[in-house]
Amino acid sequence: MRKLIQNFMLITIGRDWTKSSLPKEVLDIFSKSKRKEESNQLHSLDFIDLAAILVKPYSTVTAEDLHKRIREANSKNDIDSLKELIPQSNWKRYFSKIISTCEDAQLEKKWKELYDLRCKVAHNSIVSKLDYDSIVAIAGDLKIILCDALDKLPKVSVPENERETVAEAAAVNINSLYGEFVSSWKLLLKVIHAPAQSQKFTSILSCSKYLVENGYINEDSRKIIEGLSRIRNDIVQRPIANYGESFMTELVDVLKNVIEVIKAQIEAKSKLDDPEAFDSID
Repeated sequence: MRKLIQNFMLITIGRDWTKSSLPKEVLDIFSKSKRKEESNQLHSLDFIDLAAILVKPYSTVTAEDLHKRIREANSKNDIDSLKELIPQSNWKRYFSKIISTCEDAQLEKKWKELYDLRCKVAHNSIVSKLDYDSIVAIAGDLKIILCDALDKLPKVSVPENERETVAEAAAVNINSLYGEFVSSWKLLLKVIHAPAQSQKFTSILSCSKYLVENGYINEDSRKIIEGLSRIRNDIVQRPIANYGESFMTELVDVLKNVIEVIKAQIEAKSKLDDPEAFDSID
């Protein structure tokens, strides 16, 4: 399972899932936090959590974007396109067409059954002959399914516009604090893109530079955004980087505070520009 996940992310997503240079301590606010020794996060995941990267459904859009799409749906094509936004697992999206013998729910069920039996062995509980036979049978079934998926990985295709979402979903499943950070990061993106919607920026760094040049935020805020961006990319693109729990807890708190500070700066600038038309950022 670990080999399949590792190769899936490496081959189809094209992310840097191998060791590379880490971001330096870009901000004094992070300097007091220390990271655990690096280890591959996939090998630190609990047995039961491994399968979640492949079988846990997720949406490619936020709830807000989904509601907007629903409100704006006027034609049958619009309504049909909404079906694409239904939460689906990576297995359903990318493997179901080439592994017709196993659905994601079936894979999840088998993995859970094997986990329950594994716990008996790990906890030195009594393992009956029936349990043993079940372990052998389920492990054999899973091995066939996973080996088949590994053999067919070259046929798996992830569209370019979905790769970032897949990488984020994997990071969320690897570590709950990573998930909280990614959610807060998306809120930060919403805040800083609000006054620059007409510019259609594709990079948060170019967007933050625009905000500084136009007086929405100060240079210190831009540097903080840049530092958070590097850490976010490290988390999403290179989960071999093992940020410790205390560091991540502090980082999430920092990010939430940063959002409030930047939101206040943007609101103050917007109010000065047009007091009557000012509408605070939610």
